[in-house]
Amino acid sequence: MIRIGLSACALVVLVLNTLSARTDPSTNLEYVPPGAVVRRIQIRVNEVFPEDKNFFFDVANAFHVRTAEATIRNELLYAEGDVYNQDLVDESERNLRKLNICVVERTRTTPVPGQPGQVDVHVEVRDIWSLYFNIKLESSGGVTRYNFKWGERNFLGRNLSLELELDRDTFFNRWRQHFDEPRLFGSRWRFFERIGFYYDHDGNRVGEGIELYLIRPLFARSEKWGWQTSFQYDDEYIIKNEGDRIKEVEVAPGVFLPRKYFHKSYVLENVLVRSFGYTNKFNMGLYVRNEQNRYRGYDGLPHEYDDEFRRLVMKDDYTRHKFGILLDANNHRFIRIRNLNNYGRIEDLALGTSIRTTLSASRTLWGSDENGWYSTITLSNTAMIGQNHISMAVASFSSDFVAGSGQRDMVTTLRYVHHIRNLPLGTLSLRAETSIGERLENDSYLSLGADKGLRGYVSNRFEGDRRIVFNAEYRFDPLPFIENPWIAFAAFYDLGACWFNHERSLADVRFYPALGLGLRLAIPSLNPAMMRFDFGFNLGNGPSTIGSIFSFGYNHAF
Repeated sequence: MIRIGLSACALVVLVLNTLSARTDPSTNLEYVPPGAVVRRIQIRVNEVFPEDKNFFFDVANAFHVRTAEATIRNELLYAEGDVYNQDLVDESERNLRKLNICVVERTRTTPVPGQPGQVDVHVEVRDIWSLYFNIKLESSGGVTRYNFKWGERNFLGRNLSLELELDRDTFFNRWRQHFDEPRLFGSRWRFFERIGFYYDHDGNRVGEGIELYLIRPLFARSEKWGWQTSFQYDDEYIIKNEGDRIKEVEVAPGVFLPRKYFHKSYVLENVLVRSFGYTNKFNMGLYVRNEQNRYRGYDGLPHEYDDEFRRLVMKDDYTRHKFGILLDANNHRFIRIRNLNNYGRIEDLALGTSIRTTLSASRTLWGSDENGWYSTITLSNTAMIGQNHISMAVASFSSDFVAGSGQRDMVTTLRYVHHIRNLPLGTLSLRAETSIGERLENDSYLSLGADKGLRGYVSNRFEGDRRIVFNAEYRFDPLPFIENPWIAFAAFYDLGACWFNHERSLADVRFYPALGLGLRLAIPSLNPAMMRFDFGFNLGNGPSTIGSIFSFGYNHAF
């Protein structure tokens, strides 16, 4: 199997970015007297490439709409006339970096001559190239698959996102469009929509989907109230496959049928969140969620196997009206680091502990098909040990407790990631993860492959209710003499297994290894996300076989 990822004009922008390399952004921490008032906020938005330097920079800038000053000002958590607050200045910078449309070059303050106790704040940012055109190609067994995206992250310089996508896999063509307005009519409300239409390769329509969100986010740590209303509808033809082969199920002795079916779902949800605290945050939310799911077999399914096929492949139809609470607590503090996830770029790392819990109930007297409790709990901790070690530990648990059938869809996951920085030429990153499932529904099985950290194997290559994966990746910078590198390499080794516990014990499980090399491109002027190219060899894809996969993605696999 071969996967190739391409970004249009990437080579040209690489050259331009190299020519225009700048030092790392930083915040000016000069002394500001207590109680000083912000007299004026001055914003400067620089073009993607330095202006008036050469013809190529001018041409590249001509195809980009500069971010409007009002867009930058909208993200600031302080205003003219406010008392200067360094915490709000730092948080505003984090908000600007999250936009992924600009790089914060510096924020500095200057005293106002002749007016003691007043300062001017100067915010300088440099735009990121916001128009993108991405293609991913995959070829296996004579079948070609690809994903095509065209989009604009900063439409009209107003931080509007517009994207068109064509996703062609082994069986279907999916056309999607999405639009994102993070500041609806200049307010703090966000509007997001996505529409998709699905066709088979003969041009027959096999489904559609729509998502609509209206959100009032907790845009600052001092914000007290948040709200979200969302609607999701999806009607899709599902085919369970391994690469290009449709998986089968034995519905009777010697009778095997393909695992494919139709799934239609509706979800309507409303969430209200109240936030408490500033450094030590506690968020409490109330939500109401309506879910409806309908399943039916594929055309041509032999009628005599309807019940057994549904039991083995699909879920029963159900309607659930859930109401519940959300709890989220953390004591995060933020530090700024370089060269961990995006080479040469400032990263905001949240250190501390957080716990997130959702609890909900569904009652038949409210129109639901079942009485049940549903829970999800996630506990995580990120710590920096000295200057060179970053550890991240996560434990999560989710389960349904349904009257009459007991516990269902219970999944427990443990994950540990450790980064050892400032080694010769780079960083060593390690990850270990295990997931245990109990009483999983047919469409809730765990899977393992390139999409779950086992590079070198196709996505969903392995399936089961137990999963273990280990990763080791050395991320090194071949140009240590450049302060702000945009290119780096990686060497990795992955080892994983996924199996059904009732079929074999852990002692009998076969672990599948993969190793390979990767290329990392961090091009702030082209794309806020680091681009990842990996070439992995699988060493256990079958008896006496060795396979390989090219894969393309954004940011690190872990």
